[in-house]
Amino acid sequence: MGKSYAIKAFSKEAAYSEDKGKECLIKEIEIMRALNQKNCMKLHEVFESENSLYIVVELLEGGQLYDKVKAKYKFKPQETKTIMHSILLGLR
Repeated sequence: MGKSYAIKAFSKEAAYSEDKGKECLIKEIEIMRALNQKNCMKLHEVFESENSLYIVVELLEGGQLYDKVKAKYKFKPQETKTIMHSILLGLR
């Protein structure tokens, strides 16, 4: 079985029409290319068509941290410690 990836797809018309939209998207790609840390999502490839831009990234299952925080008002101290440790390692 092959490896699975996630794809972030952007309409150029929508992304580039916003003030500094293109600039922000290019900056995001540059930052992701520079990251090489196990706690950060890895960028694998960028594809561009006439109307869209596709960013192929590592598939991370389990949902977004924001959604978990929003759904679960309180975390146990050990859960908070684990989450914060992972975030800080990623930022290091």
